[in-house]
Amino acid sequence: MGVPDGRYFSHPDQGEITVYRPIERCSILRTRERGTLLLTEEKDPYDNRALVLADIAAGFRGKTKWTGVKQEEFPCPDRGGELVYAWEGSCIECGVDYIPVANGYTHPNAGTIINWEQFPTSGITILTQGYKAQGETGNMGGHAVMLLLMEQGAAFRVERIGRLYGEPAERYVLWTGKELLLGTNDEVWPPYYENEEGDVI
Repeated sequence: MGVPDGRYFSHPDQGEITVYRPIERCSILRTRERGTLLLTEEKDPYDNRALVLADIAAGFRGKTKWTGVKQEEFPCPDRGGELVYAWEGSCIECGVDYIPVANGYTHPNAGTIINWEQFPTSGITILTQGYKAQGETGNMGGHAVMLLLMEQGAAFRVERIGRLYGEPAERYVLWTGKELLLGTNDEVWPPYYENEEGDVI
């Protein structure tokens, strides 16, 4: 509370705040007996991994989904299934046409879907994780918070679900070995256009 000075308040000549310096270099040890993680002074000056606290918020009343940064082809989970459909059409997952059978239609043993790599990808180790809830009881949504060990070149993607009010729906994180980059796909990997042909618009 400030000191009264007429109708206003002024700050007294006292009070302190604690400022913590960022961790610039450290080593991480896992104790043998209990498996506890410890931050210690650096043991290997040539280790260029990064300790990253990833706290990427969901949209309002939303959640987050963590993936790798590359998309891969996977077999459709419904391929070759014995499930019989009463209607003609195609799979909403892979787009393959159903095959007519005696009682209706079934999914052929074919079809692929494109999906993101599973998280964590190569070069990323999850040391610990928690959850940050929206609202007092967490019923409004929330997102995961992770402490990661990232090797040079490691990257991941976080899809932000919920009301974003114009903010990006995806955030990418890349550890280059010297810098930690966070942004949209084009911000982290800017398009290269020096030798590209095209028309100025």
